[in-house]
Amino acid sequence: MEPSVMRFFIQRLLLPVAVAGLMLVLSSIGLTPVVVEAAEPLSYNEHIRPILVENCFSCHGADSASRKADLRLDHRDDAIEYGAIVAGDPDS
Repeated sequence: MEPSVMRFFIQRLLLPVAVAGLMLVLSSIGLTPVVVEAAEPLSYNEHIRPILVENCFSCHGADSASRKADLRLDHRDDAIEYGAIVAGDPDS
């Protein structure tokens, strides 16, 4: 099998099945994810921005040379206006 076909097979088929199977096994033995309430209100700069810096700003940040799309996440108001962040609704 060619490497590109094998990569596609693993990424698109095997990995999701493996994750679903693991979740099924964990839930059957009582190890399900637990949602924890925050002790303090979430702060964009303290809680959200560090996650975006680590995972999103390389493609959606201030550097126009490395930005992969028009969506900028380094400006909170712009991200809210674009609909990428829904203020006051962490589930969204």
